[in-house]
This record gives sequence, structure tokens and C-alpha cells, in this order.
Amino acid sequence: MFSKLRNYSKIIIIIIAAAMVITGGLMGYGAYLNRSAPTNAPSPYVAKVNNTNITQQEYYAILRNQAPQSSQLTRSQIIPFKLSVLDSLIEREVILQNAEEMQLKPQVSDKDVEDYINKILEANEMTKEELVNNLENQGINYADLERDIKKSLEQSDLIKQVREKSYSNVTVTEEEIQRAYEQVHPLIIIKGFKDDQKAAEEKIREALSKIKAGTSFADVAKEYSDIDNSDLGFIGRDSGYLPEEVIKEAFALKKGEVSEVITGPEAYYLIKVVDKKLATGKDYEEAKAGIKDRLLKQKQSKAFNNWLENAKAEAEIEILDPTLKGYEALRKGNYELAVQELAKALEMNPLPSIYTYLAHAYHGNKQLAKALETYDKAIEEYPDDWELHFSYGNFLAGLEDPDKEKALAQYDKASELAGEDFMAHYQLYLAYNSLEAEEKAQAEMDKLKEIQEKIQKEQEEFQKANKEANSATSEDTASSEVKEKTVSTEANNKQTANQQTAETSNNQ
Repeated sequence: MFSKLRNYSKIIIIIIAAAMVITGGLMGYGAYLNRSAPTNAPSPYVAKVNNTNITQQEYYAILRNQAPQSSQLTRSQIIPFKLSVLDSLIEREVILQNAEEMQLKPQVSDKDVEDYINKILEANEMTKEELVNNLENQGINYADLERDIKKSLEQSDLIKQVREKSYSNVTVTEEEIQRAYEQVHPLIIIKGFKDDQKAAEEKIREALSKIKAGTSFADVAKEYSDIDNSDLGFIGRDSGYLPEEVIKEAFALKKGEVSEVITGPEAYYLIKVVDKKLATGKDYEEAKAGIKDRLLKQKQSKAFNNWLENAKAEAEIEILDPTLKGYEALRKGNYELAVQELAKALEMNPLPSIYTYLAHAYHGNKQLAKALETYDKAIEEYPDDWELHFSYGNFLAGLEDPDKEKALAQYDKASELAGEDFMAHYQLYLAYNSLEAEEKAQAEMDKLKEIQEKIQKEQEEFQKANKEANSATSEDTASSEVKEKTVSTEANNKQTANQQTAETSNNQ
């Protein structure tokens, strides 16, 4: 690894920048140096888009670059994360293939490559000569780096061109800007009629009569409304908080006016307009440009996403990695395919997470006995894995005919194995509560308090030790300063005495 690469977080994107353009991930400098990735997969490819393969090497290079982020994930998040990385690579390939069909040409010059390399040098605090030497030590030619960077920049440029082409016809109208700007501040009374519409109507009309008789809207709301807070503050036309007919009436009313009874899909409403902000005047004119820019970006993003979904639907996409293919099938409810692929994945790599996914795939495929058998085999293989016991407990508790006793037994084992993992015991506390095992839930709460107290005590001890260390350092510094002052004073006194002696001799 480069001697200059002391801080991984500083590493600038180098290669395959376009690979993660959809989700924003980047391929780092260090990852470029370690591009090969050993794998026991039966195929060197992880996915296929039409007639183009995505290699295991490319995929694992991106995963390696995402290591700091993925290290924070829980076990249940790892496979979904890996699939999202692969989805990004697939999306990149779909876009690039469409760019070719559109006959787009990349606009990247040698100067662009040179500028990019200069950013690398600046970020990693090295000279070009150091870069060349370090590349050679890794068996990489500088010319190869230039070529790969140019390819990456070209792909990024093509993706940018496709994006821009996908929303080239998107515009924002004056009406849309006005609609986004305008807001109303209503007080509201809601009376739901799900159970008894007639009774609800009687109540809402009674409320309206009291308001017309002079009782304040707020007081009537406290007595009649289904919601505690009648003051919603300012809301926009497209806030989605109130039904369309209620919003329309609110904007039609003048400031201070109270509506008649408004019938919504599931409730009756009364509103009083406290204030309105309409698309007129200086404030609106000053806000227009910012609103237009925001709306334009939103519409462009939506247009591109729609284009990309259609392009993916038209492409022949196949995931070749059994774990990822099986998990995607499970997520989409294709349980038969999920069972088939996850069973393959388990033979290749018998991990607890794959056992868990396979069990859920069997259950979705109406093979409960196989699901239970899979969990039991997983527990036999990994008896000390608290997460596995916890997952099994959740599975048993979530069955149509829950096996409460067995689920509690799995939770008990998970609790025993979880040690001082705070989040583990918190999850167990919630799980016990869901099964109404109050004593066990309280025991978990007691463990949480113990762990919290221990953490707090350790923090206090650390702070105390740190304070003492700082204090000792301050005392040593002060002592040194005193010694320095003493020596300095003695030297000054001696110098003064010598000067006085010399002066006396001269006088004599």
C-alpha cells in the first residue's frame, strides 16, 4: 500500500467512478491497487446485462471500497447492502448500453485526465514521481492508470449525457411555482365517521352551531375534534396531510373565515383560516428562482428514474450469484426460485444469514417443516450465535399458529449468549414484551440498566484518569516553568553581580 496513504477517508475516487454513479458510491485509490478478488463462486461473473457480464473482480472492488460503510451494518443488512451495490453496477451497465444505442460520444480530453491525476496527487500528498514509483512497486504501469482513469471519466460523461437526455423535455411552469409557494394556516376540527357516520355528522354540525353562536373555534375543537391539536400551522397545497377537498376549501376561504361542514373520504371537517401566504408581492418574486430550481431538480430526478426503470425492464438482466439471486427472489416473493438459489448458496457458503433467508423462503413456499428443519440445522451448526437464536425466536413467534413456548426458549438462549450487547438485549426486551412475557422483559430491562451503568462508570473513570493525566502534565509544566524562572533569576542575579563588580573595578 502507498506509504502516503495514511488516511483512508481522504482517498479520492480513482477508477470505476461511474460504477456507483446511481447510488453515489466511489472506487478509491487503495481499491485500485488491489483489484483482484479471490472467490469460490462457480462463475467469474456476478451478473449479466443483455450480452455483457459483470465480473466478480469488478463487483468485489466496489465492495472493498465500501468497507468503512459496510462495517457498520448489522448481519441482516449485509446481503441487502451487497445487492444494492450489484444493482448499481447493473444500472450503470444498462445506462452505458443505452448510451451506445443513442450513439453518444464521451467528451473527455487528456487534460481532464491530467487534472484528475493532479487531484489524486494533492489528496494523497505525493509527487508524480512518487506515484509512478509506488505503482511500479505494485506491478502497475502509470500508462495503465491513465488509461483506466480516462475510461472511467468517459463512462461518467456518458452517464451524465444519458441522464440529461432523459429529462431534456422537463420544464417548470409558473402555475407549479405558485402552487409550491402558496400556504394556508388553518385551525381544524375532524370527526371521523368510520363507525357511525350519522352520529359523526350530528356532532360536527353541533360543533359548527356553537362556533356560529360565538364560542371560540379552539374551545369547540377541544370538545369535539378527534385530534388533540387543532392548529396545524402553515401547510402547502400538496402537503398530503389533509384531503384535497379540505385543502381546496381552505385556500378558497378568506382570512378569519370558518367553513361549512366539509365531507372527506373518512371524516367530516371544519376549518378556520388563520392566515394565508399567496403567490403575490415582493416575497414571492424573491422566492421564485429558488422554488423553480428545486422543482426542476425534483422533476428531472423523477424523469430519469422513470427512464431507468423502463430501460431495466426492457433489458435482459440475470443475477448469477446464488446468494444475491436468492435474496432478490425472496424479497420479490418468488419463493420457489428463492429456495432453489439459496439452497445452492448454502452449499457453497453455509452462513447463518443464508440459513435464515432459506428458512423464510421455505415458509413462503408453504414448506413449514423444511423451514423449521433449516433453522434447527443452523442452530446445530452455530449453537453460540445469539442472532440466529433471536431470528429463530422471531420466526416461531410470527407463525400463523405461533409456537410461543419454543420462541421463548430461543429468546432465552439468545439472551444468554448476547453478553453485554446493549442493542441485543433491547431487541430481546421488545420481543419478550410482544409475547407478553413480562418477567422476562423486565429481566432484559434490568440487564440494559446494568450495561448502561457499567458504560457510564467506565466513561467516568476514563474522564477522571484523563483529567488526572492532564493535571499531572500541567503540574510538570508548571514545575518546569518555576525551575526555568529560578535558573533564569539566578543567572540574571549573577550577571548583575558581575556587572556591579566590573563597574566597581573600573571605578577603582
